[in-house]
Amino acid sequence: MIKSVAVFCGSSAGNDPMYYAEAYKLGRILAKNEIRLIYGGARVGL
Repeated sequence: MIKSVAVFCGSSAGNDPMYYAEAYKLGRILAKNEIRLIYGGARVGL
């Protein structure tokens, strides 16, 4: 079973609202399944 997921992207939501919506959905799925998120990135955004 997966216990952690690493994501590398920026903190900006970018220009396309779809990216924000999909990232939000992913976060909900990870939380529901108690999967830890390990993140890092830059300032350029999704």
